[in-house]
Amino acid sequence: MSNWNTMRKYRYFTFLQSKRNSPLRGLFLDIAKETKSALNKFTIQYTIAGRDNFDVDSFTDRSRPLVIKLLENNHEIKFKMVLHCRMEKTNIKTGEVESHLKEFHSEIEINLESTNTDEIYSEMMKTILKRLATFQRSDSNWIFSSVVRLDICTRLNTNL
Repeated sequence: MSNWNTMRKYRYFTFLQSKRNSPLRGLFLDIAKETKSALNKFTIQYTIAGRDNFDVDSFTDRSRPLVIKLLENNHEIKFKMVLHCRMEKTNIKTGEVESHLKEFHSEIEINLESTNTDEIYSEMMKTILKRLATFQRSDSNWIFSSVVRLDICTRLNTNL
């Protein structure tokens, strides 16, 4: 029994050591986890958790390699990304701070073998950031607080 536990600890330690020199160093705790699936894995939702100390630009830079790797491993899918943010607004009369979750969606894209995943990621994030900026301009006093998570919603592309 103790030999088995020692082997598990050794494997985990080896895993952590292998990530030390990885280009994804610092990201191995931020994984694109499969959070939901339906219809016998016809649709799958992956989630990358946000952090309180990241602004939108830092989060999108840190999540870029994770999303690109996910897309490179999953061809022939339609997908969209949804950025969930915490927005805050201060009531001028009472001084209370309201906090709400807000979702910002990208357009639906198709990921084929020949798709440039880096370019598609950039375009989708531009759309999301544009919608975030529009929301902050149109609804007075809403301020970005933190990124809660990024959802990548996928489904098999059956149109081919």
